[in-house]
Amino acid sequence: MPRLESERSLEKAKAFVHFALQKLEDVKVFEVASLSGATSLSEASKLMGLVHKMLQNIQLALVNPASRSNLKFGDDSSVQEWMATMVDVCIRTERAVLNFLKEAGMRISSLPEPVKRISTTPVNLFILHELGIEMSKIKSELEIITAFAHNSHLDDAAPSVVLSCFSNIEDMRLVGYEAPQKHIVEKLLDISIPQRLEITILGPEAAGKSTLAQCIYQSIAEKNHFDVCFWLFDMNHFDYKYPQLFKPIDILRKMLMKLEPGNSLDDYDEEHLILKICMSLKLKRYLVVIDNIQRYNVFRKALPDENNGSRVLIATQEAGKYERICLDFDPQLKYELPSLTENERLKLIFNKKIESLKDLEDFPSDVLGEARRIAARWGDSPMNLVLLGGHLLFNQPVSHNRKVLRDIADAATFGEFLSSIYYKLPSVLQTCFSYMAAVFPVNYLIHSTSLIRLWVAEGIIPKEHGRTIEQTAELCLDQLIQRGFVHVIWAYYHNQANKPSHIVLIHPMLQSGLLDNDTGINSWAPIKVILGDDALDISGCYGEPDVNHANCESWHRLALHSSYDSDQFSSFHDGKMLHGLKYPSLHSLFFFGFVAPLMFSEFRFLRVLSVFHARIRFCKEDTPCWLDGLINLRYLGFIVCWVESGSLGKKLSRLTNLQTLDLSESSVSGLSEFREHNPKLNVIDPIKGELQAFWSPLPDLYQ
Repeated sequence: MPRLESERSLEKAKAFVHFALQKLEDVKVFEVASLSGATSLSEASKLMGLVHKMLQNIQLALVNPASRSNLKFGDDSSVQEWMATMVDVCIRTERAVLNFLKEAGMRISSLPEPVKRISTTPVNLFILHELGIEMSKIKSELEIITAFAHNSHLDDAAPSVVLSCFSNIEDMRLVGYEAPQKHIVEKLLDISIPQRLEITILGPEAAGKSTLAQCIYQSIAEKNHFDVCFWLFDMNHFDYKYPQLFKPIDILRKMLMKLEPGNSLDDYDEEHLILKICMSLKLKRYLVVIDNIQRYNVFRKALPDENNGSRVLIATQEAGKYERICLDFDPQLKYELPSLTENERLKLIFNKKIESLKDLEDFPSDVLGEARRIAARWGDSPMNLVLLGGHLLFNQPVSHNRKVLRDIADAATFGEFLSSIYYKLPSVLQTCFSYMAAVFPVNYLIHSTSLIRLWVAEGIIPKEHGRTIEQTAELCLDQLIQRGFVHVIWAYYHNQANKPSHIVLIHPMLQSGLLDNDTGINSWAPIKVILGDDALDISGCYGEPDVNHANCESWHRLALHSSYDSDQFSSFHDGKMLHGLKYPSLHSLFFFGFVAPLMFSEFRFLRVLSVFHARIRFCKEDTPCWLDGLINLRYLGFIVCWVESGSLGKKLSRLTNLQTLDLSESSVSGLSEFREHNPKLNVIDPIKGELQAFWSPLPDLYQ
């Protein structure tokens, strides 16, 4: 077999092992959320653990070049056969887990609510038994695969890899912050201090404040020390160029919904909400974690001090960074993130647990010299070093990256730093990340499964032999996570704590750096973004009819970013009669916060339409609207929306080319009949199949 083909086989084997491991991890998350502890009563749990460990050992051997030095991939057909067998087993593992998760979700959701509240264990045990049978077969096959690896000395280096490499990108993000994390947790849980404490984590941009605060929040929330815990997401970028996606009143409404489920909130003004929250918290010991929200004074009024051990933790920029920040807190409760030592910085660059100089002896002196220059120049922003570490992790050996290290060491600006790494990404990852950065607002919580569906619908994911396009897309997203380009959290919507959603975020520095015209990175595909008031008053984006199309713009994708307004309903019926559309080539259209008031527009070539965080109301009567003309539409998404469907089902029936209707995390009414008559359409279920009177598009952090 030619060497190139052998290397591709190796990369394919590594990818499939990684994906199978990821699916086994998904079962753990599902166990916490929905299985009611049933895995502890089933043999499937033990078997999954053994399969996970065996796959992990194989993975560690595959990613370590030293462990393969004695194998001649071009000549040894048995090695190729071994890898092909391993790929088959990994595919079976993926399918077994996917079938289990699908079956579990369907059976549990079909149970009556009173039964769910008591226990779902009997149903879970039955489906776990079926999974256990399949896992037993997979374990037997893996034993043969592992035996071959052992005979070929493939696993000789596995123990050293386990000891030297970080197993998770989040472990890297928190390097050097173990001491402040311990001190802050102790202060938050100190019962000897009854008065409310306001503790701040301070540090420069991209220092890891949010990640540290998130880790602290989740570790404390599990201890049940507080009666109620709030994580206040900051989904705004404080820059005059960007609109505020959510206003303070939206966050206050979300807080009151958590405290008093079912209460009517929409009629309350800000002062009324603050009073209601304050009264509700008087008898509770609470923890509020605020992630870089500069409007803390608004929320401060709602947080009473009843001397019951309540706490507030704020992760924010250094005092004075912005004029609007006013941190008049106790200096004793301010925790400045420490500057990382050189060894800690090198840990992030080389993705290794470096304890002494001896651990650096394997690196060439010139490589080590450039790494030390980078550590000194960029070490105050660990996020930058995590990006470099992710690049080196996927581009072994490190010695082949001398030029990349030299370019980064010589970089004068963050844009140069970012472009040095970005342009070394595989082309599909460049496209995927550029798409995210251009389409979504800054600091936006991106629903990962909907993002994957958008990638697929846009046609930017290549076909790979032996893997579906969706699986390839998921692998691309996972690579961006492991490379440090996006950060992962688990969140849940509409107080559905048993249904966590996988969310990804782009750091604002990366997003603004990527779209900076000076870097030229945003030139991969034309995406037009219209912000704020301009996204609602679209008359400025359209002109009089232009027969010659002299003034037409060649944008293929248009995204309109406006603020969410709980009192404003979007409509596809009302609006202006528009002529002379300036975007004749448009094939993707995105609305955030609100659907612009269009009436009839010639979106003949539109293939993708997605609306995020909006309240949408369709007429009950089947009156004409601009959805009717979308004859080429393939993907329609209402993501985290409140949708009163009315005549929507009839309109969707006319969209003969529609393939996917994505209703992720939405509350939708009146589409059951449409779904019954269109079984072939891929419909992603909403979180609620009926409208909720008390609805918020803001999520809670999964605890």
